[in-house]
Amino acid sequence: MSEVVKCKKPESNRLASLPLLTSKLQPPRLASGLIERKRLLISIDRALESRLTLISAPAGSGKTTLVRQWMEGQRAQGQLSPIAWVTLDIDDNDPLHFWRYVAHACLGLPSQPGRDALSQLDAMSSPFKPLPLEGLITTLLNELSQISEPGLLVLDDYHIIDTPQIHESLNFFIEHLPPDLHLILITRADPPFALARFRVRGELIELYSADLRFTQEEAQAFLSLGAINVPSPEMIQQLYNRLEGWPAGLRLLSLALQRCRDQREIASVVSSFTGSQSALQEYFVSEILSVQPEPLQDFLLRTSVLARLTGPLCDALVERVESDRVLTTLAHANLFLEPLADGEGWYRYHALFAEAMQAEARKRLGNETLRALALKASEWYEARELLSEAIEAAFQAQDMQRVIGLLERLTQHQTLGTELIPTRGTLGPQALRRWLERLPEPLLHQHPALCLRYATTLLNIIVTAQTSVTATIFEHIHTLLDIAEEGWRRDQDTEGLGSVFAFRALLARQRGDLERGMDWARQALAYLPEEDMAWRHMCHIVVGIGAIFLGNLHDALQAIERNREYCRAFNLPPIMRANTVLLSGVLTDMGALHRASEHLQYILHEAREQQDLDDIGDALVGLAGLSYEWNTLEEAEKQAREALDIGRTLQNMEFQVQSVLVLAQIEQIRGDTRSALEWLETPNLQAQPSYPLFTQLERSIQTTQASIHLASGNLSAVQRWLDERAQVRIKLPCLQRDREELLVARWFLAQEPNGEALQHLKGLEEAAREGGRMRHALEARLLSALAYAAEKRVQEARHALLEVLARAHIEGYTRLFLDEGEVMATLLRSVLPHLHAKAQVSYVQGLLAVFEREQTGSAPLTIPASPLLEPLSPQELRVLRLLVAGHTNPEIARELVVSVNTVKAQVQSIYRKLDVNNRVEASKVASLLNLL
Repeated sequence: MSEVVKCKKPESNRLASLPLLTSKLQPPRLASGLIERKRLLISIDRALESRLTLISAPAGSGKTTLVRQWMEGQRAQGQLSPIAWVTLDIDDNDPLHFWRYVAHACLGLPSQPGRDALSQLDAMSSPFKPLPLEGLITTLLNELSQISEPGLLVLDDYHIIDTPQIHESLNFFIEHLPPDLHLILITRADPPFALARFRVRGELIELYSADLRFTQEEAQAFLSLGAINVPSPEMIQQLYNRLEGWPAGLRLLSLALQRCRDQREIASVVSSFTGSQSALQEYFVSEILSVQPEPLQDFLLRTSVLARLTGPLCDALVERVESDRVLTTLAHANLFLEPLADGEGWYRYHALFAEAMQAEARKRLGNETLRALALKASEWYEARELLSEAIEAAFQAQDMQRVIGLLERLTQHQTLGTELIPTRGTLGPQALRRWLERLPEPLLHQHPALCLRYATTLLNIIVTAQTSVTATIFEHIHTLLDIAEEGWRRDQDTEGLGSVFAFRALLARQRGDLERGMDWARQALAYLPEEDMAWRHMCHIVVGIGAIFLGNLHDALQAIERNREYCRAFNLPPIMRANTVLLSGVLTDMGALHRASEHLQYILHEAREQQDLDDIGDALVGLAGLSYEWNTLEEAEKQAREALDIGRTLQNMEFQVQSVLVLAQIEQIRGDTRSALEWLETPNLQAQPSYPLFTQLERSIQTTQASIHLASGNLSAVQRWLDERAQVRIKLPCLQRDREELLVARWFLAQEPNGEALQHLKGLEEAAREGGRMRHALEARLLSALAYAAEKRVQEARHALLEVLARAHIEGYTRLFLDEGEVMATLLRSVLPHLHAKAQVSYVQGLLAVFEREQTGSAPLTIPASPLLEPLSPQELRVLRLLVAGHTNPEIARELVVSVNTVKAQVQSIYRKLDVNNRVEASKVASLLNLL
């Protein structure tokens, strides 16, 4: 069997990894007895100056042979550039399989490009994020741009590819090919992407069947190679006219002529070659098969059902023990048997010869015998764990029960939790879908587990291909789930029912219906046994994400911690990181900033070691938000910019949006409102699919824009935001609704003082506290303090602010206060004398110091505002200084030339404003507030 490359098996996958066939990554062997076709070789030489060479012609036109012949010629002259080769097959219609093979092929180029792309493939572990294929290709292109010398990538048999996403991604790949890499596409039909653009730009060289046909002179030279007796010029003319320069036909004719002993036999062969397929089949039977000994005829007919042949397999079919020798003899005799590259005893029949033998086998042996042979082949494959080949042979045998048994065996260790995670090295969903589609529906009713497998396969294709759930596919999935549920209810299989409910939970989650998904997940958890950790894990994911959406952070925390226990039990680092990202976000919103930071730092360290861009981006986004809150703005900017770059590489719009939100706020702090708003115009959400996430991201951008407008005094822009918001009613995550409602409260505070802001904030604060959203509860309470202060309700303002400080100083909140501006600094100065804990005093003094630095660093120097909610008048300040100096009321009256009663009234006013009861307390507060 051909040599294989063992790939790293993702920890999340329990299915044995399917290996890479190295024979697909190497050019096929070059047949002997070829003539040099200089005119075509020159065309390929010239083609290397362009971006793309397209060789498009029917089967047997010599496309691959031409490229191989050119390569050998270049190698002989010492001019062959490094080459990456991929021969495609039907399983490569899965985008992951396709690009995995391309990336592995590129490892053979200088500098081994493709390693980062392969690592990125291994890191794609989220079951709910669309596959960022463009980001993967961008990574591969960036690696290819670093190759130290020109290289060549050849994709052979591209006509087999019929997946639109692969066509789109390859078109993107070609558009951005680095100048030192050239692509040769070998296909039987033009690929369905914009070739005209490449033609117009002079970046495309095309060779079609008319170009590949032998000229009459080439045909004569070819037929003369190795022939003892050469047809006469008249016969060659006749043959050329019939075959129209078709290389495969000439090749077959050449093999036939090698057996001719005289002109009479040559004439007989020539007369049988009319150029039609039926005539060629007749030739194969009458001139090749019939002249072989009976045992060899039987061998050829019985083994014609095999796509690939090897001695032990043929022994099983023809019930003999000498098949290795027979295959070697046939190959040496050029009897339409070709050894596979690095095949280690594996061969294949020429396609036309195989078709002819199969047709003849149906006539001579009958369909029953052929089915029996296919069944033997299936059993042989299964015994050697070649389950994919065993399934195909079982289909040939029309043994559907066996097909089902093999499919169940193939997937028995693969759970939904791993199947919905794009993985490398496993059977692609496209192959599984093709097999399942061929099963009769009545059989599916008898096998509910297979129905569920079919449904998960369809959803996996949708997720990994970034395909929207069309009505037809969605209906098909639900039909399969209904069949599975019916079967398991009939069998009273509660565990099976639990798996159906779990799948429905995932499907609802995928479509954005989180509340429905949570209901299904909870039903599933009630049915699933405790030991079914994988299914339960997926249900807890749905419950956790749904709880976050609904703002119930306590429930979310519980679900996420259960998932982390699962990851620890099964040693699943990538899934553990994904759950820890969720955990850190929940902790941040619950107000546990330091715990969130510890988790994110750990994720970042581990993800960098694994080169997991997705998790690196997640960690950086979270850390940038924390750095912003702690006012380490340079660090926040650095983290946000790196996350933005990763978002662009992976085409991850969430990374991009969350990054620019931080960068915009930093620009606003620096006083550059224009730059802040420009950042928010960067993400192109219009180009994204219609998906709930993108609506939420758009609302986040709009809310931040309105917040910046409010801070800069552009109230009309905020009013437009309010009007548009009132007109659009959509279901948003609770945390996003909180952010919007907090901005509405700030809008109320910007108006004439009234009770509307306080009433609005009261309900918001209570709901946030109940849901565990402590970050928003603190912000709402802080805004309440400002609202009380605006209404001169000093005691209530001070009490609200002290409540916030008691919690905020533990986690080091900074921007929470700073972003409210100088009015917050005034409020903080007023409560400083009422703080008793040293930690809180130091905390507030530190905040006030930052306020002062920001004011002097970003605005013209102004007279400092009074530190009191109700400032002391100039006369009261004079009275205060004399009072603190120890003067009596009469002495103060004489000094200021006023009556004693006036001094008494002024002293009482000072005590009220300072919130003190005597001159000792007044002296202390005055000193703290620098009033003296």
